[in-house]
Amino acid sequence: MKFFNEKAETMPLSELKALQNHRIKETVERCYNTIPYYRELFDKTGLKPKHIQNTEDLIHVPTTEKKDLRALYPFPVLGFEPQEIFRFAATTGTTGTPITIGFTRKDWFETLREQMGRLFAMWDIGVGDIVYQGYGLGLWMGGPSMELGTEAVRATLFPAGPGRSHAAVEWLRDLDMTVLLCSPSYALHLIRTAKMKGINPSSDWKIKVTMFGGEKASTEIRRKIENELPELDLCK
Repeated sequence: MKFFNEKAETMPLSELKALQNHRIKETVERCYNTIPYYRELFDKTGLKPKHIQNTEDLIHVPTTEKKDLRALYPFPVLGFEPQEIFRFAATTGTTGTPITIGFTRKDWFETLREQMGRLFAMWDIGVGDIVYQGYGLGLWMGGPSMELGTEAVRATLFPAGPGRSHAAVEWLRDLDMTVLLCSPSYALHLIRTAKMKGINPSSDWKIKVTMFGGEKASTEIRRKIENELPELDLCK
C-alpha cells in the first residue's frame, strides 16, 4: 500500500485518538466563539465547549441538516471573514437553495490537498498514471477536488470534464489512460459509445482504477461497468 503522508497514516491508534481529541476540543471551541449559528445551537441545548472533550462526546451535539444550512444562505457557518475566502464551492441546488461553502487558501491547498492525496495514494495512483478527469468543474466540488488529488500524487491530469464522448473514448485508448473519474451513468455512456465506434473497453483501454460518484448507482450498474472494463479496482 502506498502512503501520501506515512507518518500520519501509520500513527499508533493511541496517538491518533489523542490527536483527534485535541483537535475536537480546538474545533468546538473555535466554532462556539466565532460562528453565531453554533453558539446558538449549543446555548439552546445547554451545551458549552467544556462538555465536548473527546470524540465520544460528539453524540451530545445536535445534528445540523441541509435545511439548516439552506436557511443560512448565502454564507452558512463561515468561521472566517468573507474577504478571507480563497474559493467558493456550492451544491447544485437541484432540490432547493444551493449551499455555498467557502475555502481559505489553507483549506484548499493544505487540508483538501492532503485529503485527496491520501485517497489517490490509497488507490495506488501516482507518477506514471494518466487520469481522465470527467467530472464537472465550476462551483461543484467534484472536478476541482479530483484535479487537486491528481496533482498531489504527481500523476498526469487530462481535465476533459463531461461531454465530447466520441473523442473521449479514443483519448482513453490512444493515450493509455489508467484512471477514469466520472459519474457511473457517464461511464456507461462512454462504454456504449466506445462499442459503437468499434472500441472494446475491456481490451483497448488500459484503465486500472475508477472512481464514480455524484449520483446514486445500483449494484446492477456497478456490475455492468465492471463487466465491460479491464479488471480493475472499482472505487465507489
